[in-house]
Parts: sequence; C-alpha cells; structure tokens
Amino acid sequence: MSVKINSADSARVLVGMPFINTVFLFVVSNNGSSISLASSGSNGQYVGCGKSVAWLTSSQAAVLVSTYSLDNSTWYSSNIYLYTSLTTTTIPSSYSSLIPNIQQQLPSTISSQLIQAVSTPESLAVLDVNGNILLILATPAGTYAATSVSSLSGTASIPMVSSSTACIAGTYKSSSGIHPCSLCPSGTRNPGGGPCISCINCSSNSFCPWGTVFEVNETYLTSQSQAYAYPRSPELTAYEDIVLSNSFAIAESVGDSSFACDTTLRNAQYDSNLQSLAIPVPDEEQPIVDMLDNQVFTLQLDVFNTAISCQAVSFVEIVGSTTLSLPMASCNNVNGVVSATIILPGHDATIEVTLTSIQLVGGFRLGLSGPSQSNDSSTLQQLSF
Repeated sequence: MSVKINSADSARVLVGMPFINTVFLFVVSNNGSSISLASSGSNGQYVGCGKSVAWLTSSQAAVLVSTYSLDNSTWYSSNIYLYTSLTTTTIPSSYSSLIPNIQQQLPSTISSQLIQAVSTPESLAVLDVNGNILLILATPAGTYAATSVSSLSGTASIPMVSSSTACIAGTYKSSSGIHPCSLCPSGTRNPGGGPCISCINCSSNSFCPWGTVFEVNETYLTSQSQAYAYPRSPELTAYEDIVLSNSFAIAESVGDSSFACDTTLRNAQYDSNLQSLAIPVPDEEQPIVDMLDNQVFTLQLDVFNTAISCQAVSFVEIVGSTTLSLPMASCNNVNGVVSATIILPGHDATIEVTLTSIQLVGGFRLGLSGPSQSNDSSTLQQLSF
C-alpha cells in the first residue's frame, strides 16, 4: 500500500492499494478529526494499480501501475500514469498521459519493471528492480523532460537525470510539470521554432488535423482518378437505322469521346469480354501489350503537415527475406508537405517506406504515374493515379 499527503493541501490524501487495483482520494476535514472517501479510480486490471502514488503539485499526481499475466504469476512491465488536472474531490476516469511514451522512453539502463516512484516534490524519482534510479525533473511550459539516452546525465552509481527539451512542432505544453507535450487539437497548428505554450488557429479552408505543423490548403488534397464510366451503346446500331437517322435533322449531339484514340468516334457498339491470361495475345494486340509491360512506373509519396526532412524518408524493396535500398528520384519539402518519388523496379514489387523521425505527420498520399507512348496503330495513355 502507498500513501501520499498533498504538500500544497494537506486535506487531500492519495492511497494506492495494488492488491485490489485501486487508487483512493480521501479528504480530511474538521482539523483532522474526520476523513471521507471523495473518489477512487482503477485501470480495469485485477492487480497492480497504485503500487506507488505521488503528488507533484496541488492538481498533478503520478500513479505507478504494474502489468501482470492473467494468473498474476508473471510481472511484465510498469507504467506511470500522470494526472495533470485533478480536482479537489475527483480522480479522472482516464489519465492525462503516461510514462514511458514516444517523447519520454525509458533508457536502456532502466528496467521496465519499476518498484517505486517518489515525488521531490514537483519532480519524480523512479526506482527499478535492479536498483537503478531515474530522476524526471519538472520542466517549464513549452518544454518536456526528455529521457532518451542522449538527453540524460548520470552514471551507473549516480541517478540518471532527464533534461529539458523544447516541444516538437505540432505539439504544445501550457503548464509546468513532468508530463509530455500534447498534440495541437484539430483546427490548430504549431510550426515550432519558438515558444510551444499554445497552438495557433488554422484558417477555415485548411487541412489541420491533430498535431498540425503547417497549414495545407484543402484544394491541394484533390484526388486523381483516370477511371471513366463504362460507355453505353447508342440506341441505333444497325446500318440501315443509322442511315435513316442521318437523313433527318439531328435532335441530339454529344462531345468528344474519352474512351478511344479517335475522339470523334460515333455510333459504335461497345462490348467487353474477359479473356483468360493463358490465351496468347493476337498479333494485332501485341504492340499495346508490349507497351503496357514496358511502361515505367513512378511512385510518389506525399507527407502532409510535417516538419520531417527528405533525409528522414527512405524506400526499400522487399524481395523474399532480403531488402534492397531504392534511391529517390526526387524529394522536396514545401510548406510542410514532403513529396518524394522513386522509380519502381517493376510492376509487381513490395515497397516499404520508413520515416526515421519523431516529427508528427498529418496525412499521407500515394500516387502512381507512367509516361504515354504511341506507335503506328496503338496509343498508351499516360498513367496518373
């Protein structure tokens, strides 16, 4: 069991009972002569919640939670639940954030099995099963306590200490504490490079999801499709009917067709039949099939609302159990949109894209393109999908 009295308000007491997986908030009144249960919380497991409790400020608290197997025989790992907006009498149903997270991962020298967490008072000292100590220092608004190996100080005999790091673009932190930065809400943005205390409102015609870095105009997000509605045969297909119809005034006209090389094609009957791939291609169709097989595909990846650079984007082809690095044909970064292209090694390929950066991403778009080609009897249209 763990008990912690709020140093800023001694009338509030946190009690953690991991054997029943519950944290209690008690309120002391009448000069300490009476105590009442104000609220309680649990994470839905059987045991482990409340192994340690700690007040950080009058409205911030940390709860150490351990995760076990279903039969409670195996201890998997531990998390620290952070509450940043505790009221006088209520424990929120969900935590504000937890440690470890993408911004505050446990260093390799600290085990994921944590025994105790003690506040000092706004900072937090964490002890693991091997006796190693991690000290997470409270940081001002606009910064967070970085716990990556490159950000820590200390040795094996001295506690590892976090360092203050500015919030990354697309995030903000409006109060001091050990908690990480939060994503900018939908409709707001933070380009970074300055104080990350709050986010800026986006314009009404911009694409601004959670964690937006730059505004992207919605007109830039139009989809491209080369699919056409299947053409319908005209009502008159017999030669005699066509001649008869053309003997009188035209009551209806249509524009150029989009389904044939001859855009002025009229009064044709359309038909389509599936053919088995095992059937050899007729000689008259072989040229267009060859052009299709030889068409070079270019894959384009657009990454929206991000501060990543082209150096953080890489492509590999997966061939069996091996990977082959693919060079980029082009890459540019304009107003938070990274556009990278590669020449595909073939029409049938498995491509893996890796973004080696902690920076946020608002969305992705993939496109495929190929050049057009013509000969005496066939025309291969340009692919732009």
